[in-house]
Amino acid sequence: VVLVPGLGDGPMSLPYASGLAEVAKNKGHTFVQVHLSSTYTGYGTSSISQDVEELDRLLGYLVEQHGRERFFLVGHSTGCQDALTYARRGRYRERVVGYVLQSAVSDREFMESSMDAEKRTHLLQHAQALVDQGKGEEMMPRESDPMAAITANRFLSFGRARGEDDIFSGDLPDAYVQSLYDGVKAPMLMVHSGADEFVP
Repeated sequence: VVLVPGLGDGPMSLPYASGLAEVAKNKGHTFVQVHLSSTYTGYGTSSISQDVEELDRLLGYLVEQHGRERFFLVGHSTGCQDALTYARRGRYRERVVGYVLQSAVSDREFMESSMDAEKRTHLLQHAQALVDQGKGEEMMPRESDPMAAITANRFLSFGRARGEDDIFSGDLPDAYVQSLYDGVKAPMLMVHSGADEFVP
């Protein structure tokens, strides 16, 4: 069982991780908390694609060095984007027998609800201008994210409709949402906690 954290999270930061580890142990499974480059405040200089590459390395290590044959991926918050993307194009996706998407919410909708519209539009335009100049890895102004330094590429990924991170927004067309699940073969369970602060 591999737990993939969300924005600002990492090993031991999720209150249910220890309980999940105990349940996994009682069922005869090994529990792994992954520390990606995007973990904690690293998300601003990373991407879903990079997370998938690093998950490939982790699962490859567990297969080759520890003889593990089957995996469950549990994504938390933005880790759900990682899990769904891994289900579509991860190197070891055929070995993943199930996915749990815990608190699969939209980072774009959160940005829209928490940032002034004029400010958000200005920052998105600034990020797009940097990308258009081939400077997508340049850092955005400090006001772009309250928790971490963030590149123009990642800011657009979060804030632009149909950006790489924009998977769970409620206004995405049905056909587009369906395309995001094309190629997913393993069972996938979506779960929201009873007291999830981001779900009405």
